[in-house]
Amino acid sequence: MATTPRPLSRPHAGPACGTPMEDVKPTRRFEGELEAEYIRTRLQNSRTLVRMACLLGLLVTCLRIAELALTEGGSLVQSHPFVIIFPVVVLASSALLAWFAWHHSFLRRYLPLANILVPTRNV
Repeated sequence: MATTPRPLSRPHAGPACGTPMEDVKPTRRFEGELEAEYIRTRLQNSRTLVRMACLLGLLVTCLRIAELALTEGGSLVQSHPFVIIFPVVVLASSALLAWFAWHHSFLRRYLPLANILVPTRNV
């Protein structure tokens, strides 16, 4: 049975395959207004989910701080006082995110704030 040659899946770079490809800047898929409208609509449609996720994050943070206070976490704080900074930062960022999830300026301020606070909280 004769086989036919398959076409190359990549474009041929020419005789010198070791030549570097040109740098191509990624282009935006949509115009700025259209992309902003899409993000705003998607955020508005998932507002209930965001609210519940923020409340759950705040609840888990409060329970974790209570656990540290009731168990041997107190001795850890006495020996290393800087350790208290981490739960305070997590609690403050969770509370701020939950507050903005229920605030009337949710669509304007939540996403820029969440882009900063969520990675900070998860460290």
